[in-house]
Amino acid sequence: MNGANFTNKAQEAILNAQSVAQEKGQQQVDALHLLHALVTQEGSVVLTILQKLGIDVDNLKKKIESQIIKIPTIATPAAFGQFYLTQDMAKVLDRARQEAMKMGDEFISVEHLFLALLDVKNSVSCSRALIRFL
Repeated sequence: MNGANFTNKAQEAILNAQSVAQEKGQQQVDALHLLHALVTQEGSVVLTILQKLGIDVDNLKKKIESQIIKIPTIATPAAFGQFYLTQDMAKVLDRARQEAMKMGDEFISVEHLFLALLDVKNSVSCSRALIRFL
């Protein structure tokens, strides 16, 4: 998937997901990392939607973080930049691309990423974090 096909905010969210994984010593970037990035991104439409739904975003962030720490870490950190996408994350990115195409959008945005997270049967931990609040 070409990075040029993503909006700036979507690229920022994906890079933030990778940063979260790196900070936690995790080599794989999971859908859960992306969810974390989307709910912590300043000025994000995802935050606006969640707030309008009356969701306690701070509590949601804590639930997501508690699931992220359950992801295995690596004892010896890999060289900087060596990260892999989990199957769940790859499915989410593919579903976001499909959603953008279906809507006739040229670029994949954070909205498409969030819809994909809601739609794709992804990791149990990601689903649990969302289901408790949505």
